[in-house]
Amino acid sequence: MTLFQQALANFQLLHLTITLQLQGDCSLPAYKGSMWHGWFGHALKQVSEPAFNALYLQYDHEQPKPYAIEPGFDQKTEWRAGELIQFNLRLFGAASDLGPIVHKAILAGERLGLGPARTAVKLVAFNAIGPQGLLAPYQTCSLSAYLAKPFATASAQTLILNTPLRLKQQGKVLHNPQQLTAKLLAAQARRRLMQLYKYWVSEEPEQLEAISQLPLDLGQSQLSNSLYFEDWQRFSLKQQEFIPLGGFKGVITISRCSPGLSQWLKIGEQLQLGGKTTFGLGSYQLVPAINNS
Repeated sequence: MTLFQQALANFQLLHLTITLQLQGDCSLPAYKGSMWHGWFGHALKQVSEPAFNALYLQYDHEQPKPYAIEPGFDQKTEWRAGELIQFNLRLFGAASDLGPIVHKAILAGERLGLGPARTAVKLVAFNAIGPQGLLAPYQTCSLSAYLAKPFATASAQTLILNTPLRLKQQGKVLHNPQQLTAKLLAAQARRRLMQLYKYWVSEEPEQLEAISQLPLDLGQSQLSNSLYFEDWQRFSLKQQEFIPLGGFKGVITISRCSPGLSQWLKIGEQLQLGGKTTFGLGSYQLVPAINNS
């Protein structure tokens, strides 16, 4: 086993799918990532200040938060009592041990309610998900297990962007889809893995070097896309202003995708890429591309 493979085996993550039932009619935002971020934070702080500090506070400007949210795909705004609403939560590295505390926080969140009217909710399912499906409660999996998941070999692969992909280059947010390259995606995945590993898995120099020095290995990969920039904003209660959180939406296709690039894209699929992943951004699904010829 190489040092890089050992690093992937050491990297534990807990993937939770949380299903709630609305106890009354309500209005909710179309994009719910910010709502889940705030609701979960308030609930977590009620049950465990240390866990809240670990997930929500930042102690170094390069330190990533050890979790990511997938807000679900339903963007409707009007909901009825009895309807089910769902989101996914991924906990990385040391934070993957917080499953029982997160469960208590979700139960505490029932009383907080959702949306402007604080509509009550009831927890109906709290499931841990692995590469092959449901796991025992709070069971973690290694990142290497997700990469070993059977995947149809394809010379072309497609990234379906479930939520906005917010990428920066030289400190500036990309707005032009033509600026997006396979190299940038692979580099983003490597940087994301490197930072999460350093702060939340291990500071072992040899394994960190193995991650940072592993070639992107793009081969003859070529990227095309059908993207648009979704200019979404959230209102910050703390700063009392709207903060831009836009990113690319649509589809990215990579032809002649090399095994090395495929590996980085699989890593990005599990960790979520780009900025504001704790608000639900950067979630995508990697699938074999459709041959239209």
